Parts: sequence; C-alpha cells; structure tokens
Amino acid sequence: MTRKLMFFFWINLIRSWKSPAIYWLFKLLKYRGNNPDVWNNIKDYNIDGFHEEICHRTKYDYLSDPFGGLLDNSPQQKNFFFRKDLTTSRDCTAWSRMWKWYLEYHDIECREIAMKNTDTGNAHAVTVAYFPDEGWELFDYRPTQLREPTIKEALENNVVGYDTFIYTELKG
Repeated sequence: MTRKLMFFFWINLIRSWKSPAIYWLFKLLKYRGNNPDVWNNIKDYNIDGFHEEICHRTKYDYLSDPFGGLLDNSPQQKNFFFRKDLTTSRDCTAWSRMWKWYLEYHDIECREIAMKNTDTGNAHAVTVAYFPDEGWELFDYRPTQLREPTIKEALENNVVGYDTFIYTELKG
C-alpha cells in the first residue's frame, strides 16, 4: 500500500470513529460538567474578530492529546475548546475544528484537512476555505490571508513547515 492510501485509510476508516468515541469518553470521565457558553457570543464576529477570540498562544495554549496523540480527542462540541480546566486535547485539530464550525456557520465552503509530513511522518490538522473569485485560504491556527487557486497550494502556506506532505479531508 502506498503511504497516501494508508493515510487515507487511517483518517477515514479508523480515526473517523475513534476520535469522537475518545472525546465522549473523556467528556464523561474527565471533563464532566457544562462547557462554558462562549460560541454564541463570538460566532457572528468577522474573521479577524473570531481569530482574536481563539488566538493560539495569546488566549489559548496548545495542549497535546494524551500519549503523543494516540488518544486523539477532537472536539465534538463547539464550547469544549473554551474550557479552562483542559489539561490535554486543545491541539491543531481543536483549532481546525473551530475554524470549520465558524466558516460553516457563515456559509463559507470549507474542508477540514489532515496533513502528513512525508519527511518526518508528523501529522497536522488545518482548515481551508473557498472564497469565490479569490481562491482557497488556509486557516492554520490563524487565517493566512493568502488566497490560492487550489487546496494544495493553500496548504503549502502551512505554519508548521511541511514542505513535502500528503493530505486528505478529515472526518470525525
């Protein structure tokens, strides 16, 4: 099997059910109680205002999934991202998911994407959005403000330094 086919298989057939299951397990066992109600206050902001509210490193810290991502816990509820008690699981997928939910709410065509660095094997999640007559823009923790004619070209603007990568749409 080629690397791309194996990556596609993992993302679409295993991760698509595993990640939501782990989220709900963590929500039941570790992060009980209500999530804060932040989404309803910020969902109508423009892109720049929304970015300010979910800003990586200045407002919200990166918190990796347990065991180096083995227990991938991608948010299934919008307000989970804003929990103050998180000790894990606010990683690249959390930001990509927030951007996906925001863009979908504003009826902007978008795709959540899983990227795999072919040099190192590391993986990363981002969202791309299509703006008619302008092209695809990458939302990689933040909007890149660069519009490209194809998704692949938009992904080349990634902030994690992946020069060579494969990608597929992220499910779950």
